Amino acid sequence: MNKKILRDGYKYVLALLLIGIPLFQYLDYLPVRVWDESRTAVNAYEMYQHGNYLVPTYNEEPDMWNTKPPLMVWLQVFSMKLLGTNEFSLRLPSAFAALVTCILLLIIRDIIREKRENDNFIILYDGYSAHIKFYVNVLNEKGKNISLRNTKKIDAGETILVSQDDMKKFVENNYKYKILDNFYNLWLYEIVDEK
Repeated sequence: MNKKILRDGYKYVLALLLIGIPLFQYLDYLPVRVWDESRTAVNAYEMYQHGNYLVPTYNEEPDMWNTKPPLMVWLQVFSMKLLGTNEFSLRLPSAFAALVTCILLLIIRDIIREKRENDNFIILYDGYSAHIKFYVNVLNEKGKNISLRNTKKIDAGETILVSQDDMKKFVENNYKYKILDNFYNLWLYEIVDEK
């Protein structure tokens, strides 16, 4: 499986080009947008200017409006340090995250296609799952019996696709299992029984 994905790497290079060119081509075309983009831009610029990398600030005071963890702001500051303070460096981390997401979806698609002999499996996912539900519905419409499951009950004989570390630990701590395949941070388990 892993060798097949590496052998077919040209697909991922082509996808990088087809997805990456429109994503990165006009990053600096429009001025910074009001509200979220401008607010995080100010957070990143003040962090860049003052060197206070722990607390995002707005108007040189701790920012209590944007209370999310500052990973995006840190990535924007890093981008500003590399490329200077402009719209391109501000938007580069988001565009890169979008590109990585698209490539990972292609890899997941290939993993699922590789398991054609086993068309019944469950995606075990914790958190916001609207985008995952969309892909599960598309696959179900194509005749695949795939479901999205929370962690309440998994039965023996079921095949589980897991990508999150906490879900991986949940399976390994609560069930006897057989690993069918793994690729990067994707694990395909067959549940043998409960522990």
